[in-house]
Amino acid sequence: MHFLSARRDVKHAFQELQRLYPMIVSKSLADTIITDVLDPLMDKFLADGIKEPSSKRMEPVLFPPGKVIHFYRDGVGVTGSVVPCDFFGELHISRRMVDDHLFFTGYQQIFLDLMRQHHKDHYFTFDAKSKPADDR
Repeated sequence: MHFLSARRDVKHAFQELQRLYPMIVSKSLADTIITDVLDPLMDKFLADGIKEPSSKRMEPVLFPPGKVIHFYRDGVGVTGSVVPCDFFGELHISRRMVDDHLFFTGYQQIFLDLMRQHHKDHYFTFDAKSKPADDR
């Protein structure tokens, strides 16, 4: 029987009905409904849709939650675009990809370029004065 969990749930539901309404739902009625009605219906309508248990693991899928902003070099500076969460389903190889993902040459430089564009100040820096008190 492939439907042990579903069968167990129905059996528990009948046990609760027996406890609440013992004069209406007897144990023999519950057993009859499970074996003569539920089991054949489950075999007929659910058998094809339930997969056998497997020990084979699924391939991991990376799917970032929330909003995803893709920062990239546009030839002049850095641009950011909001993209769907499945945008990074493929890996695009480029000469700068490793450098772009390192902290000092990548992320920090990209955020520095963005802040310089935002403030329209080519000399903007992340100095100790602009950091929150907890980070000092």
